Amino acid sequence: MAIEHLVVKQFIPNVLMTPLDNFLLTHIFEIAQHKDSVEFFAEEWPGEVIFLFDDEPDQLLEAIEKTKDIDPELCADVKRAMQTDGDTVEVNLYNFGSYCRVFQGIIRRSGGKLPYVTTQGAFACFETDDLGGMAEVITADAIEWVSTFPWAEDKLVELGLKQAKWT
Repeated sequence: MAIEHLVVKQFIPNVLMTPLDNFLLTHIFEIAQHKDSVEFFAEEWPGEVIFLFDDEPDQLLEAIEKTKDIDPELCADVKRAMQTDGDTVEVNLYNFGSYCRVFQGIIRRSGGKLPYVTTQGAFACFETDDLGGMAEVITADAIEWVSTFPWAEDKLVELGLKQAKWT
């Protein structure tokens, strides 16, 4: 299964992002820079690993240094997620909660200026020709996720049109 598109519905104000937030999100997503904010999207599902080349590892370490007093936990977690493989540095995003954790930090520090972030994505499963979607709601206190695949199955069972898989 692959996500063909993922969009972050809110533009994120530049002023709310730390140097580390900006570095991570611009390496996870494609971006469109607007006057005072950034639009994040992905033509394909954002990967689980960021690969850093040339001077990018130094840029990441600089962003961590500039952010360490603002979000020390994220900085420490990102540092732990960094792995060197030859000339490449890899950062496993799921070791620290990926983009959801980054957005959640921005929300928490925003003082109510950014109360939530939502994402929407489109799935395509090539083996079964299934199409579907997903959405996330990220707040200061929660990360909620829903997919149309289990929702449709659950709804069919609820309506008595299909037997539950576990019976």
